[in-house]
Amino acid sequence: MIKPASLRTTIFEALPTLGRDPDKFLCFIDSGQLLATGVPASSWEYRYQLNLILTDFAGKPDALFLPIVRWLHIHQPELLANDQLREHAIAFEVDILDDERVDIAVRIPLRESVIASADGGGQLVHPPEPMPAASDWSSVGL
Repeated sequence: MIKPASLRTTIFEALPTLGRDPDKFLCFIDSGQLLATGVPASSWEYRYQLNLILTDFAGKPDALFLPIVRWLHIHQPELLANDQLREHAIAFEVDILDDERVDIAVRIPLRESVIASADGGGQLVHPPEPMPAASDWSSVGL
């Protein structure tokens, strides 16, 4: 699974202060499923909930959610373009520690396709996500 590391990198680039204490940024997966069909090809799809936890976060929540939304536009665009999926695309909880610090937990449902080479050579490819048509974004003002 490559999406968790990709999102983590995106967040660290947007919030370089997190790099000073990366132990305060936890990233893990819950409710994972692997969907494969009975066809001879050995391809599958991962489906899982990505959990991000930032402890003692002293930044603005907007600064965290902006890179997440931008990353989703590229790596999981249907979560933002589809009305039903958008309702549950980004869930979060915040524990207010004091006037300057919070703990933030973010949950995002993700999918990743894995395509195995047809020749049985063992090469695995994670194809990029298809981008929605421009008309799909009109309902969200993009």
